[in-house]
Order: sequence, then structure tokens, then C-alpha cells
Amino acid sequence: MASKEHFHLIVPVWGKVYTALFTDVCLPMLLTPGNIAALGRRPGNQFVIVTTWKDQLAIRNSPSYERLKALIEVEFILADALIDLGNSHKAMSDCYAMAMRRESVVSGETCLLFLTPDSFWPDGTFRRLAELVDQGFKVIMAGGLRVNSEPMSDILHERIARSPDNPAIPLVELVRLALKNIHQLSTAFNVFSRTGFLNIWPSHIYWINEPDQQFIAHCFHLHPLLVVAPRSVTDIGTTIDGEFLNNLHYPLDRYHVIQNDYIAIELTPTDRDWGQPLGPPSIDQIIRFSLLHANSRHWHFFGKRIVLNGSPEKPIDPLIEILVDKTVRRIQRNRRLAMIVQALRLHRIAVGVERRLGGRLTKLLARLLFR
Repeated sequence: MASKEHFHLIVPVWGKVYTALFTDVCLPMLLTPGNIAALGRRPGNQFVIVTTWKDQLAIRNSPSYERLKALIEVEFILADALIDLGNSHKAMSDCYAMAMRRESVVSGETCLLFLTPDSFWPDGTFRRLAELVDQGFKVIMAGGLRVNSEPMSDILHERIARSPDNPAIPLVELVRLALKNIHQLSTAFNVFSRTGFLNIWPSHIYWINEPDQQFIAHCFHLHPLLVVAPRSVTDIGTTIDGEFLNNLHYPLDRYHVIQNDYIAIELTPTDRDWGQPLGPPSIDQIIRFSLLHANSRHWHFFGKRIVLNGSPEKPIDPLIEILVDKTVRRIQRNRRLAMIVQALRLHRIAVGVERRLGGRLTKLLARLLFR
């Protein structure tokens, strides 16, 4: 990778619980040889923490902060009274936006990594990101598995205490731990789940073979883990994985979807749920979702198969492979219909605007085209 390219790792974090989760669990899991350390000390590298005055004091007093400073330049951005922290989803996006719009961010050179305080990545993830940027990719998308925070945090605390200098967990072991402690928010995407499927918003579809600890996924909506800073100011909008992606102008062949080896492990309180009814998985509901909420970028993501195998000595069951293939093909057959539906929706919007303007838009366009 050319030396001019560098990394800004951005983490929004506030509140006592999330700050402690970040400093005591997630950050130590990133301070491994294949992650932050693998990015090297290239000029311009920064770890950017967007937080409050009180929480930055707690971060500075943590042992992991001292180790972080030894690997990379750290910058704090204070969000007190500048961002409404009451709406957590919008606040996260606003924090990312503050970090993106600093003078030190250079278009085409700064690689922005969008991290969260309650998740970590397997060792080697960030080294792989540098390789992908070197290959010319501008956006790197990845999935995540939610796990129950309480038991998983205990496991990670013990690991960090035993090996503070390198608490990295081998991938196969990490996959087993994640699937053993998988959260109900993730099992709601599993077509094999006994507790029901989230038909109302099936943005992810999982096939989890629990006995063999194997995971297959096809996802419409993924997390933009890395984005090379665009040439012009890009509005994030409500969420980093929604409007922000729509506002980027990189061609689709500059996107890369991580399909194996690396996936976010998200620590989520056990009692959190979707607050929506679950039921048997419905192919009709999945297709309906794809027609209404998937653009060409989402279809590109959906075509990429994500596979994690906690039992590498066992191949994926052929019956599961057949089921996955049939389901994905059936959904993809509706892509052309989805394009027609989207065109009709745009036409309906245009007609509505024209009616409100009383025909003036058509007359204006006619004058511009045929003058």
C-alpha cells in the first residue's frame, strides 16, 4: 500500500457501562498483533475517540489506554452539548460525522474505520483491511454476530487477565464461543431457530447448524467497516449503514464484502429483544422485504455468502448447502421485479410532485429541453 494512505479508527463511546465495556473488553481485543499493531506507525494513523468530558477521563485512566498510546496516535473529540446523546443511533452517526470532517482527514488517502465500543474483530482483521485497500477497494463491508454480553464478557475478561499482551482467540475457538453464546437478536435471523424468525425485517438470513457450530449467511444490509474518505463531503444521514452508503459515489466494483475469517463480535445485553413478533420463516416476507428495501448495492451484498465453521474437520452438510442455494436463487429471481417496483415508486413520487406543482414542472422541463 502506498505510504500516503493511512488509517483513522473512529469509536463513539459514552456512558459508564459502554465506556467500561470498551476499555476493559473490546479495546484489549483490538490491541493484538494482527489488528491495531498490524497497521504500523505510518504517518497520519490515528485512533479517534468521540466521547464526553467525563468518559474521556475514565478512558485515559484505563490500562488499555496506555497500551493504545504506545501503538498509535490517539485523539479525543468531546461531544458534550454538541450532539444529542438521547437518540443513540443518530448520535453514533453524528459522532462519526464529527470525526470525518476534521482537517486531518484527506480525501482519497484517509481510510476511515467505523468501530463501535461494544464490539471487536478477530485478530488479523485490520491486517486484511490494509491488504484490501492495497488492492484498490474503497469500501469494505462486513457482518457481525451478536452474543450475550454477560457470559461472553466473563470469558473475555479471563482471557485478557491470563494473556494481557496478546489475548487474541483463535478463529475456530472464537466461532464456537460466539455460536454457543449467540444472542436472541441474531437467532431471530436464523431460519432454523426454534424461537421464531424476524419476518418483518429480514435484512440478514442465517442458516446456523448448532450441533456442528457452523454458520452461513446472506445479508442485504452490512456494516461499512472501512471507507476511503470520499472526494467531497458526504452526508451520513440517519445511520452509517443506510443513507451514508447511498450518498457515496464509489462504483460497485470498488466494494468488497468480507465473506469468511473476519466478523464482528457484538456484545449485547441478554434481555434485549427486537420488540417485534417472530414466527416461522416466510419466503414471501423475505421477498417482499427485498422488493421494498434493497437497491443494487444491497443485492450485490446479498449475493456474497458468509461462512464461518467452528468445526473445520467437518464439511458443511450438503442438505443445508442445497437449502441455502435454493432459497438464495428464489430471492434473486425477484431482482428484476424489484427494479420495476422501485421505478414505479419513483414515478409515483414524480407524479405527486407534478400534481402539487400544478403542471409547472413539465412546462419548465419542456422549455429547457426544446428551447
